[in-house]
Amino acid sequence: MSTLTNWPTACGTTTPSCHMRRASPLTILPGLYIGNFKDARDAEQLSKNKVTHILSVHDSARPMLEGVKYLCIPASDSPSQNLTRHFKESIQFIHECRLRGEGCLVHCLAGVSRSVTLVVAYVMTVTDLGWEDALHTVRAGRSCANPNLGFQRQLQEFEEHHVHQYRQWLKEEYGESPLRDAEEARSILGKYKEQGRAEPQPGAGRWGGLSALPPLAHGGYTTET
Repeated sequence: MSTLTNWPTACGTTTPSCHMRRASPLTILPGLYIGNFKDARDAEQLSKNKVTHILSVHDSARPMLEGVKYLCIPASDSPSQNLTRHFKESIQFIHECRLRGEGCLVHCLAGVSRSVTLVVAYVMTVTDLGWEDALHTVRAGRSCANPNLGFQRQLQEFEEHHVHQYRQWLKEEYGESPLRDAEEARSILGKYKEQGRAEPQPGAGRWGGLSALPPLAHGGYTTET
C-alpha cells in the first residue's frame, strides 16, 4: 500500500523514477491523476484523494472497486494498438469528472505508456499545447512517462489533424471551462524547461522528435507492478 497521503503534483522538483517509487500516482492537473495498476487498487488513497472515477487501459481492464465509476479500455502496449479511437470517450470521461470537482485516476499497468498517451491527449485538448509539450508537462512529475513510438505517432497525428476539432467540440459541449488548465500546464512546463529537462538528446529529432527515453523491455511490467 502506498504511504502517500497526498499524491505529488507535477512541480519543478527532481522526481525519482516510477520504478523507484512503485506506488506513485501523480497529480497532472487538479483532479487528474496518473498511476499504475497497484495505485488503482489502493482504495484508501483513492478515497483520501477524492477519486471517484478510474480510467483503466490495459489488456484485462475491468472494474475492481465498488463505489467508483469506471471507463475500461482493453488495449495492449503495442505500437500497432490504435488508441486514437478511444481519445474522445477518454477526454469526455475525465473532463466531466473534473468539472464536478471530483478526481479521476488514469492508469495502465506501469503508468508509463498507455495511460500517459490518454492523459497527454486530454492535456492537449484542454490547453493549447502540442503533443511534445503536453508529454513534457506529464514528465515534469512522472519522469518515466514514455508512450511507445506507435502511440507517440498517434499523438503527433492528433496534433496535426484532430486536436483543434476536439477543442471546439469540448467548448461547444461544456461551455467555457472554469478550470485554469492552460495556465497550470504552462507553469509546470516552464519550470520543467528551466531545469533543462526538456532538452533534445543526441540523435533525437526536433525537440526530442519521437521520444528520447528508451522504452521498457517487452514484458518489463506486470499487474504486480
